[in-house]
Amino acid sequence: MIYQKGLCHFLQITTIDRDQAPVTKARDEFEKLVRRFPNDEYSSKAKEYIRECIVKQSEYELYVGHFYYKMGKYEPAMTRFKFLIENYPDVGQYHEALEYIAKCENKLAEVKK
Repeated sequence: MIYQKGLCHFLQITTIDRDQAPVTKARDEFEKLVRRFPNDEYSSKAKEYIRECIVKQSEYELYVGHFYYKMGKYEPAMTRFKFLIENYPDVGQYHEALEYIAKCENKLAEVKK
């Protein structure tokens, strides 16, 4: 039942520029399943879905950071990129986030001059 609920939320996930509530809800359900029934056959499947949810959440943070950067909002962009590094360090967007943090710092330094 928990697996099915998580899967229902997961199947509602669309693109990264849309509401991310289904990603969060799916991850929460799958994590609940793994906690309650760690040796269940569905727990191994749930772990795969958890990983996908984490990747989607990190992609969303990167997307929002890029949006702020393009809008010239370098402080909020840098906050998003730092959040990504702190919370999703091993999902593939780490180096790009570091690159954009440096870009944001340079832009903010130019503004102060």
